[in-house]
Amino acid sequence: MLQLKVIGTADLPAVLALQAQCYGPEFLESAEAFEAKLRAAR
Repeated sequence: MLQLKVIGTADLPAVLALQAQCYGPEFLESAEAFEAKLRAAR
């Protein structure tokens, strides 16, 4: 069964690794940019 969870800053390394596997270099976000989005979403 598929399980969903809210991601947090502890998940950033895995999120960035997945992003690197799925997107070209010109579309990659920095850890700082992604973390800022996480903060803004709360």
